[in-house]
Amino acid sequence: MSKHTQGPWHSEKHTNEKTYIYPKSGLNPICEVKENFTNNTDLIESAPELLEALEMVRDLVRDYIMSISSYTEQDAVKFTKLGFVDIAIKKAKGE
Repeated sequence: MSKHTQGPWHSEKHTNEKTYIYPKSGLNPICEVKENFTNNTDLIESAPELLEALEMVRDLVRDYIMSISSYTEQDAVKFTKLGFVDIAIKKAKGE
């Protein structure tokens, strides 16, 4: 189970010139974006979708490698740099 607020997220610019990121179904903001708000807001807002896409690609690559070779799942991680992907996913999930 993820420790982060589930997406999708969206941004809102308030009259006080501050931009906030909100979960789709929430009234309380996840965070306030203070500087370089356009680029940072886009990245933060897309984080849940990026994480989901990374997990899907990781699984597809792992399954493909195992289907065309005699590699085990551990071999697939060891020989294809999927370990770095797993580390990034765990970091994003707070694991």
